Amino acid sequence: MANPCAGCTKPVYFAERLVAMNRDWHKICFKCADCKQTLTPGKQNVHDDKPYCRTCYGRNFGPKGYSSGNATAVNSYVTK
Repeated sequence: MANPCAGCTKPVYFAERLVAMNRDWHKICFKCADCKQTLTPGKQNVHDDKPYCRTCYGRNFGPKGYSSGNATAVNSYVTK
């Protein structure tokens, strides 16, 4: 019996099987949970048991700082 795909829950047969995150996937179902870009097993990031591309993972769960728009610029010169 074929295991269900972690992405679409339909059966995954051996010829179309991709194993990632200890689950079976169809190759076309292994996508970023945010942008839906097809992922390569082993190069994905995982959050809440969902796969993400590196860009979306960094944007959603990475550190926040100046480049993300959360810091305010400080004027470092003094006018007389």
